[in-house]
Amino acid sequence: MSIISVNLLNTDGVYELLDAENEKIYAYLRKGEKESLIVLCNFTDETVEYEVDESVKAERSKLVISNYKDAPEKFASKITMKPYGAYVYYTK
Repeated sequence: MSIISVNLLNTDGVYELLDAENEKIYAYLRKGEKESLIVLCNFTDETVEYEVDESVKAERSKLVISNYKDAPEKFASKITMKPYGAYVYYTK
């Protein structure tokens, strides 16, 4: 993963909203040909247990950025989102 790859995905990747009905979590993908960014944002002041749709697969993943130092280093389909937490994962 390079900063160039992440930047290209962020600007040129195809946007896919993951959970339009959820009022607490904003979750989306930026999809490239072989890699993606998974972006998860908790817009509440409470801890939220969130399950990402089973169609989102990430064989290899790495945390790119978060506003919490102890955010999970690897993407998991079930994740505990801290208050106002934002996690961005690079996946292949």
